[in-house]
Amino acid sequence: MCFVDLEKAYDRVPREILWEVLREYGVRGSLLRAIQSLYSQSESSVRILGSTSDRFPVRVGLRQGCALSPILFVIFMDRISRRSRGGGGLPFGGLRIAPLLFADDVVLMASSVCDLQHSLDRFAAECE
Repeated sequence: MCFVDLEKAYDRVPREILWEVLREYGVRGSLLRAIQSLYSQSESSVRILGSTSDRFPVRVGLRQGCALSPILFVIFMDRISRRSRGGGGLPFGGLRIAPLLFADDVVLMASSVCDLQHSLDRFAAECE
């Protein structure tokens, strides 16, 4: 087993790929445009010791605190999980246990160290 914690996972979701994933899952038209509009002019600023920076555009990541963000993240991670499976997983009683995902935590399982490394490599490649 290999336990993976995706650090700052929400902050690293590439939006252009997210739009592609949503289209793959059948989200189109006005619903897709509504979701994209939440992100179309995202800006942020930094406050340090009471001083606030100028605003700057934010072009990557999901909105923190937005009710839609967990759903978008699950959809995004589902695609990564499906694409990284290959023949991986842990054989168990005629079944194959796929990677387990919960929020930004992932458990990869395999029956050998070599297979586990292969699964980790595939998963890492999909995350890039």
